Parts: sequence; C-alpha cells; structure tokens
Amino acid sequence: MSTTSLSAYTKVLLKAKLIRGVYLFDDFKRRVSGKGNPSLLQPFETITIPSTKPTSKGNRNITIKIYKTKAALDPNVGPVAVHLNWHGSGFVLPMYGTDIGFIEHLLNHPLLASYPLAILDCDYAKAPEYPCPAAPDDARDAVDYVFRNPRLYDLNKVTLGGFSAGANLAMGLSVDLGNQSHKGVSPYGDGKSHPIHAVIAFYPVAKWVSERVDVPVPPGPQTWPGIPLPKEVTDIFDDSYWFSPVLNDPPTAEEDRARVKAWMQMPLYSPACADSKDFPRYIELVSCEYDHLSIEGEKLREVLSKDKTKQVYGRRIDGVGHSWDLVTAPGQTGYKERCEMYDIAARIIAHVGGIEVEI
Repeated sequence: MSTTSLSAYTKVLLKAKLIRGVYLFDDFKRRVSGKGNPSLLQPFETITIPSTKPTSKGNRNITIKIYKTKAALDPNVGPVAVHLNWHGSGFVLPMYGTDIGFIEHLLNHPLLASYPLAILDCDYAKAPEYPCPAAPDDARDAVDYVFRNPRLYDLNKVTLGGFSAGANLAMGLSVDLGNQSHKGVSPYGDGKSHPIHAVIAFYPVAKWVSERVDVPVPPGPQTWPGIPLPKEVTDIFDDSYWFSPVLNDPPTAEEDRARVKAWMQMPLYSPACADSKDFPRYIELVSCEYDHLSIEGEKLREVLSKDKTKQVYGRRIDGVGHSWDLVTAPGQTGYKERCEMYDIAARIIAHVGGIEVEI
C-alpha cells in the first residue's frame, strides 16, 4: 500500500487534528486554572512576509511578532541587533506565542534593557498540511527578511534560537548557513564568514532517528514539571512531518521510506549530522532528564565540546521533562533552572553584541 496516497494523508491528518484538539483543550484548562506563565507583553509590531516556497496548497504567509528593548525603541538608534526565535510544536501543534516568557525575560534582563535589540518571534508552517521542508523553508525566509533589511537590523549581530521543533529549525538553519559560508557561497555578508553568531537551543530535535529510545521516568503519578512525550504522540508528529510533500510521490512505501531516511540524515533537518565547524561560535544547548530528545542532544553536546573553536553552554536539567520551562512557576521545581538557562541566553546575546560579560 502506498504511504503517500490521499487515503494515507487523510489518516495522518485526522490524527494530527485530534492531537491538536487535545492540546488546545489542555491549554485552555491551564489558562483557566492560572497555571503556567501568563504575560501581558505585546509585540512592538506584527508583520507578515510571503513564503518564497509555494506548495501544492498554494501560497502562504509567515507571521513574525517583533519585540524591542527600550533602547531599540529610540528612533535615532539605527540598525539594531536581532534574535530570531522559533517555538516548539512537534511541527504539528499550534503553539505560536508560547515562548513569551522567554522573550519577556530577555527584554527585562539588566544586560539587554539598554541594548538595542529586536526579538523576532517567527511562526512557521505546520504538518501534515505543510510537511517538511515547509517549516525549514519558512525559517529561511525569516532570516532572509532580516538580511534584506540592513537599515533595520545590524547584520553583524544576528543570533538564532528556539525550543523543541523550533530549536531544530534554528540549529539546522545555522549549520546549513555555516556550511555555505565555509564553501564561500553564503548569500549573506561577504559570503565566507558565518552569518549567524550564536544559536540557542532548548531541548532540540538534534537528530531524527528511526527507532526511538525512551528514558526512564519516576514511577507513579507525574510530580515533575514538563510535558510527557509518549510514543503514540511522537509517532503522529513524525508521520505528519515526514509525509511526502507531493501526493503519490514516491509511488511505493519502500521508495518513501528511502526518501525519509535520506532526508533525516541531512544536517538542515538533523543538525547533529553536521560537521562541528558549521555551527556558530557560541552555542547554548539545554536538554531535560525525562525527555527522550536528551539522548541525541547530549551526544551533540559532547561532539561540540571537543571543538576548541566553539563555546558550548547550557546543560541537561535533571528532574524535569520536555518543555518544563513553559509550565513551571516561581517556587516550583525547575523554575530556578529556567531562570539560569534564560540568563545564559541573555548573556550570549549581549556578548555577541560587544558587551563585556562572562557567559
């Protein structure tokens, strides 16, 4: 049976819509109960840019919410430093805007409050309606937008970052651009220097693997902060993201498996497959003890730490699960670590901008 047929797509789509419904219901319950980290922060501006890679479903737009530090609001400040952020989603869930706590932390950080900085919180296409490579294409378009506007943004102070699926996009794009710069064919800057000066990755999909390996979690009811990622859920994420962009192509299941396997080994999609030299100089990598993504994430940390040209920060946070920082609150388990990891991100961004600070 074909795995790229309309009937196969319909089955994947129905599962994705079901899991979206569960997520939205759970999110509603959290908001009503006052849990999580609510914020009244509003963007300075919201823009939409066209995707340059139309699909069989036609053209689409990419939403970008722009936040600015107080110093960046000065009309005479000139081009400002820029950090692009992509949210987590499993490449499926409608979670755009969930990193508002991280953004607010950066804007209020003592090192950045007087630093002219714009934070671009970027949306991207979700699967299975828009499977891979739609999300990486949208991430590239957001970076292209920045580099097309040197009057707005200081192109010597560009950093990328994200959470979960968004961290995969940030890391994948940074190594892809690094590889191009080492080949002397980068579309940005002089074409030879790495255009991205740091990447900040919270619990990323560092490498797509065909067989998931689970990590042990405490028995009994969940008492630790974080979002469980049972295999039946991540299977839906995987099937959605890796569904063929074109129906009935490839025509056989065997050919489609070969396609997916080949794509999974590309550094743009699996940044852990990249040469360490293609990463930016500064890297923050954060993983979670009760998260199966920590396995490949920590392997990547080990590889990058051996490269003396890279400075790797962050660590595995014990006693928490995936996306723990989105659900913990002051006084709760993991909140101190949340602030510590957010502080490292702020110091990296400040350091890239020329502020003398120990990371």
